[in-house]
Amino acid sequence: TQMKNYHVVTRNGSHEPLDISIVRRRLEDLSFGLDFRYVNLDLVVSKVECGVYNGIKTTELDNLAAETCAYMVNLNLFLEYCTSAL
Repeated sequence: TQMKNYHVVTRNGSHEPLDISIVRRRLEDLSFGLDFRYVNLDLVVSKVECGVYNGIKTTELDNLAAETCAYMVNLNLFLEYCTSAL
């Protein structure tokens, strides 16, 4: 799926059309061994999509995905804490 004809700047400086499915596959590869009953990659990818802009570097895309995952872990821990407090 291409998003609004956005392009990414690769590590070698070339421009390529953004394909968000590549982001998903990368996350799937990095999630090897995780229990997908507790990991919603569709949600992570949709949150990453919200932060994408035309001309984003692939390194920035990696950082955006990592920050999104870290935020969601913290949010999940917060929700878990609130649930246990109730």
